[in-house]
Amino acid sequence: MDWIAGKMKENLGLGREFVSYNDGKFVYKKEWKAFVYCVSTIDLNKVMGMNSVYANDFFVSGKGVITAICDDDAKSTSNYEYVSISGPNYEDYSAPFNFTADQALVERLKKAFTTLIEYNSVKKEGESF
Repeated sequence: MDWIAGKMKENLGLGREFVSYNDGKFVYKKEWKAFVYCVSTIDLNKVMGMNSVYANDFFVSGKGVITAICDDDAKSTSNYEYVSISGPNYEDYSAPFNFTADQALVERLKKAFTTLIEYNSVKKEGESF
C-alpha cells in the first residue's frame, strides 16, 4: 500500500498538489475554480476491484474509495466508487494521475493493486490465511 501511495505522489496530474498520506489514505488537492480548492481522499483500504473498460483505461473501484470536499461547499461531501489510474478516461471518472505514459509502471501497479484487493477482501468461511 505504501509503495502504491508513493507512486501516486510521484505521478499526480497537473494542477494537483499532494497533502498527506497516512494509514492507507492518500490526500491531494486541486483548484476547482478561482481560489476554490477541492480536497480529495483516496482510501486504499476500500479498494475492492479493478477493471480495464477499454484496452488502455485502467481504474480501481470500491464503495466510497474516493471522497471530495470543496472550499465553497464544505458541508457537502462527494463520494465516488471509481478512480482512474491511467488511460483515456472514457467514462469521465476522476483521473488524478499521469501514469499513462509509463506502461511498465502501469503493469506493476496492476500487480500491486491485485495484491491489495486480495488483502482488502473479506475472509471467506473456512479459508485460512
